[in-house]
Amino acid sequence: MKSGYVPALGTPLDAAGNLLKESYRRQIEDQIQAGAVGLLCMGSMGIQAFLRSGICPQVAQTAVEAAQGVPVFVGAMDTSIARVRERMAAMEDIDVAGFVLTPPYYSPASPKQMINFFKGAAGCTEHKILLYDLPGVTQCKITYEMVLQLLREIPSLAGIKSADLQMFRRLKLNPEVPEDFIMVYSGLDTFDIAYRWGITNCLDGMACLFSISFLLGGITLCFDPAPLQLDGGMLIIAAVSGATLVLAQLCMLLAMQSGTMGIVTAFSTAGLIVPCIAGMLFMGERMSVWQWLGITLFIAASYLLGRSAKTQNTGFNKKTVLLLVGALLANGGTMLCQKLFTFLRPAGSVSAFSMLSFAIPACFFGAILLLERAKGKQEPMDRKLYLPILLLAAALFVMNQLVTKATAYVPSAILFTVPNAGNNVIAAAMAAVWVKEKITAYSLAGLALSILSVILVLGLAG
Repeated sequence: MKSGYVPALGTPLDAAGNLLKESYRRQIEDQIQAGAVGLLCMGSMGIQAFLRSGICPQVAQTAVEAAQGVPVFVGAMDTSIARVRERMAAMEDIDVAGFVLTPPYYSPASPKQMINFFKGAAGCTEHKILLYDLPGVTQCKITYEMVLQLLREIPSLAGIKSADLQMFRRLKLNPEVPEDFIMVYSGLDTFDIAYRWGITNCLDGMACLFSISFLLGGITLCFDPAPLQLDGGMLIIAAVSGATLVLAQLCMLLAMQSGTMGIVTAFSTAGLIVPCIAGMLFMGERMSVWQWLGITLFIAASYLLGRSAKTQNTGFNKKTVLLLVGALLANGGTMLCQKLFTFLRPAGSVSAFSMLSFAIPACFFGAILLLERAKGKQEPMDRKLYLPILLLAAALFVMNQLVTKATAYVPSAILFTVPNAGNNVIAAAMAAVWVKEKITAYSLAGLALSILSVILVLGLAG
């Protein structure tokens, strides 16, 4: 089934509980004209539990006829396997795309009972089966592990409907899950997050983000009192800075498909070790034992966050590790370029450096966006994102300006450790709230070490 939305149909009835066919047909036609790629008939929205058994086949048949080839998934939920079998048997000869089943409701079922229930129901129909995770009604939760077991034991299992974003994320990233496995997401509060999940859906934002930062650099350049020196050395440093920005973003986006938000941020920020070592070896910076200990704790924090990610995510593999190392080195390269600019061109224009650095990722992601648009693979960005992207671009530009200027006065160990450790904490909090990543003992220890590393670097700086 192609990507899109699958509406849950209401079931219009008259005072006697009979189906209002014409009203039902018009509802279905309206949904198809609006772009529905599938229909859920007699789900919880369709008050299946309250319908008389005798009209269920009529409801299903009317939906299939009105859908004109659009897949119709039909609810057959009930309190026991025997009653579910009766419902499915009454609709077996109708050309439905599959039967949708919750766990048996009324009394909570154990995981083993739920497994046996779904296997028993699937064994008595020739149609596909879709799971319906509705714990508020059934008093029991369909878990990620349960879905994997059912995929192995039920050949006809075609998909699942759920509001569990983290479960969907893990299923999406698990190579054992078939690519055509249907996942209908029903979480209203986080629907945009699920719908926009994926690299191509981030291209609009990436292109706009760096383009706006580039323009801001041009604007501030007009008011920058520093002399504009576009010599070869500055152009090379800015070009390398822009290239590392592109590489860092690509590595982070690709790694986030098979890792977690917390570990990707942790590895990316751990790139601070690059300017710290370069500053000590080539720029005359000194680091105390406590600062080295603080940075070591920061690296340990990244490792613990990585362990947490690996225990949560089956998609975490060797490719993920390579991408994370790439993000670390690329982000470290960006920080090093900021340091090199103020070291080699202390009187140079920071605004010019920022503008030239952002020009490369702006052109790169802009070109990809145009190619994707030409192929019809990239939809226009939601207008609701315009303001957040603008604010994020402004924040990125201001941070780049301030950090670049500060590299001339603040040691690398302090300048890069403090904000990056803060990024770890913020990213972990966002991941827990936004995409429902679990807080584990490893992640808590990693966050604690991130905070402790800042205390050591700042409080005991020598």
